[in-house]
Amino acid sequence: IKSAAFVSGGYLPLKVRGTISHTIMHVADWYTTFSILANVDPYDYQAELANEQVTAYQLPPVDGLNLIPIINGINLTSP
Repeated sequence: IKSAAFVSGGYLPLKVRGTISHTIMHVADWYTTFSILANVDPYDYQAELANEQVTAYQLPPVDGLNLIPIINGINLTSP
C-alpha cells in the first residue's frame, strides 16, 4: 500500500521546497522524526522498565528511523 505525504513550512530548506521525493518511508518513522524535531528522546524508557519487571510478554522497542536527512535533501535515498 502506498500513500502520499507532504511536508511544508519555514523549516524546509529552499533547495527542497517544491520538490518531490520518491523515497520509501514508514508511518513508524514519523514518531522518531517528530520526536527528534521536538528535541525529545524517542526511546521508550517506560517500556524498557516494564520489560524488566514482566517476563511473560515484552513491549517492543520504538521502531522508527529519523527522516530529517531525507526531508532536508541531505540524503536522497531511503534509509
